[in-house]
Amino acid sequence: MTCPNGLGHGKTVYERHRLWSADGTWERLLQQVQAAADAAGEIGWDISVDPPSCTWIMNDSLQGTH
Repeated sequence: MTCPNGLGHGKTVYERHRLWSADGTWERLLQQVQAAADAAGEIGWDISVDPPSCTWIMNDSLQGTH
């Protein structure tokens, strides 16, 4: 794997990503960035739901066929 200058060898980057994913580092970073952006009014928390997809998922789970 080739990485941009300053990031290190590809195997090192992969190992860091793997370890940080496993120990929750990425999740904590995401939460902190989202909290800061939300506090600054930079995030719109609108949710879009596709009703036909939801109906299919709910019906599928209720029938135990998934």
